[in-house]
Amino acid sequence: MVKALRTGNVWLFFLLTFIISWLVWAPLVGRPGGAQGALQLVLLLGAFGPSIAGVIFIYATQDADGRRDFWRRVFGFGRIDLPGWAIIVGLPLVYNGITLLFYWIITRSLPDFAFGAQMLSAPGLLVSTLVVTFLAGPFSEELGWRGYAIDALLKDNTVVLASLILGVVWWAWHIPLFFIEGLIQYELGLFTLEHAGYIVSTVSLSIHMTWLYLRTDRSIMAAILLHFTANLVSQIVLVGADLGPVWVVLTIVMNLIITAAIILLPGGLRTAQVTAVPAASD
Repeated sequence: MVKALRTGNVWLFFLLTFIISWLVWAPLVGRPGGAQGALQLVLLLGAFGPSIAGVIFIYATQDADGRRDFWRRVFGFGRIDLPGWAIIVGLPLVYNGITLLFYWIITRSLPDFAFGAQMLSAPGLLVSTLVVTFLAGPFSEELGWRGYAIDALLKDNTVVLASLILGVVWWAWHIPLFFIEGLIQYELGLFTLEHAGYIVSTVSLSIHMTWLYLRTDRSIMAAILLHFTANLVSQIVLVGADLGPVWVVLTIVMNLIITAAIILLPGGLRTAQVTAVPAASD
């Protein structure tokens, strides 16, 4: 098994990630009430599958210098320049802001942002939301998705294809969540327009994050923070809102436009420079 890990095979990484997460989540699938109370910790533990697998593969394939570099890229902020911070903060705001503008033009209505107002009026809710949103997704996943998988995929694929492959795998990893009552994925359903929007959003965000990751010299922290801001802004806009199919169609269109721009415009993903990735150690 150790010898197999040392090959650095990215598909073996994906397999280990799915095994960890899906085994932990299995007791929650189809359970009445879903993950309530202490069972939310089970849900959170399963979410750490990608990062756990990522750390395992980094330690199996990298020497001491590679491991130190990995942790510097996880916890360091030095690689994130001003444009990087602008992407981290601005991209989710621009995406949601323009989508809301067109939603208002079409429907003459807007969500009431009740959840955002609740957070601002209750410091305890604000802190807990920020902590959970940071841990459940950004930190629990990105040490694997961007910390290991994207570099491994880039060895044999173009930047765009590697990002697309990772985006599809990332979506597929979430599939058990569509069967756990109370989660946003459960509410979206499987064979629905909303699920189609979820797939497009997930794959698009994978492309956006590869772009940021490469332009910040492979900063895992940058990927963590963009994942965090994207999830946080989505919560503020969507929690408690029933925006209907118009919103879903607009999000699909906006994701496709922004993603095409990120790929095709000067300085975009198509012409991104891939920093040499350390080879697997013997």
